[in-house]
Amino acid sequence: MPQKMLTNTQKKERQLIQFSIAMGTVYTIAGITWGILIQSGIILFDAIYSGVSILLSMLTMYALLVINKDNSFDANQCHNSSFHMGRTAVEPLVNMVKSIVIISICLYGFVSAVLVLHQGGAENNNASSGIYYGITTALICVGSWGYLKFLGQQHNDLIQAECEQWMVDAVFSLLVVVSFTISYLFNQTESLQHLAGYVDPMTVIVATLYFIKVPINRLIKSTKELLVMAPDETIQQQIKQVLQPFLAQYDFDNQITRATKTGRQLYVDVTFIIDKPERTFRIEQLDKIRTEIESQLKLINDDLWLTVSFTNDRYWA
Repeated sequence: MPQKMLTNTQKKERQLIQFSIAMGTVYTIAGITWGILIQSGIILFDAIYSGVSILLSMLTMYALLVINKDNSFDANQCHNSSFHMGRTAVEPLVNMVKSIVIISICLYGFVSAVLVLHQGGAENNNASSGIYYGITTALICVGSWGYLKFLGQQHNDLIQAECEQWMVDAVFSLLVVVSFTISYLFNQTESLQHLAGYVDPMTVIVATLYFIKVPINRLIKSTKELLVMAPDETIQQQIKQVLQPFLAQYDFDNQITRATKTGRQLYVDVTFIIDKPERTFRIEQLDKIRTEIESQLKLINDDLWLTVSFTNDRYWA
């Protein structure tokens, strides 16, 4: 890929993260101000969640700067680098940290809400204000999610994580609307007024139990990548389909493939086994095979780290 295209991609990723940080700042300031004014636990929890998200977005920005250093990496300078295999492991590492922080926030919100329930609920006489807040922030979140989803769909997992973050915030804002609407209806019904104070903490509990699934799934995915586990079964099948024809085409006896995906980069190590030691290949033929494999595997993942070896002794496979 030309260096100019890579530079444009980096610039676009940076702009998307900067947009996310800017919108997150607006969201957080609005949430903290509104939450304090009407003394709402669900709004304050939403604001704290968004505030931490800004810090995590800044961490994402730093990760992109670190990862993008690989694009100008000169193989001749490999001995001077501490990252001989590239810096793409930073990506799942950052996503892991983000996931752990968000899970912690959800657990904190859950415990706080349970304590409020235990204390008899929380009074809230500003349901209409809370509804306006929820609608306003829902529009901010949906707009930000749509912008990132549309412009960031071809970008890496870090951008996708930002997009997921806004989707979670959007649903959370809608929950705020539902919470205050129920609270308002309860306050208007004499027989249900005593239950109105429980709506806010109950909504926090429901929200945290629902939203914790997204960071847990991303934490599992990031952990697998850091442990250098095999990629998704779909990717493994695609790799197998690419390599299988080469066995018959070049009369190889077998092949052993090892693969892993770390961040945006797909690592594939292929060893073809030739049982007939008398068979010979020219270097040009072997390089031609490597080129053919690379061109097909890049259709699966353009950011590819490929090693293709040939051996007569299965021990070296």
